[in-house]
Amino acid sequence: MAKTISENPSLFKIVTPINVDRFEFLLNDHPNQPFVKSVYHGLQDGFWPFADTLKDGYPITHDASLPTPKDPAEASFLHAQ
Repeated sequence: MAKTISENPSLFKIVTPINVDRFEFLLNDHPNQPFVKSVYHGLQDGFWPFADTLKDGYPITHDASLPTPKDPAEASFLHAQ
């Protein structure tokens, strides 16, 4: 997944309404500055930019989709959601 995101950044644009510079300014006297800095950097650069999601023996992708329910009422409910 990390490879897909890095190769297609335009598909995964993340927009946050938080003004991170204002956030940092408002919390400049917060007693837990390491936490404030970590949240600031997470909002600015992403929370896990160097996460290694590829593990030996694990598939590169995972399809967790389930077949469409045979019961029409259940299928209709899922479709509506």
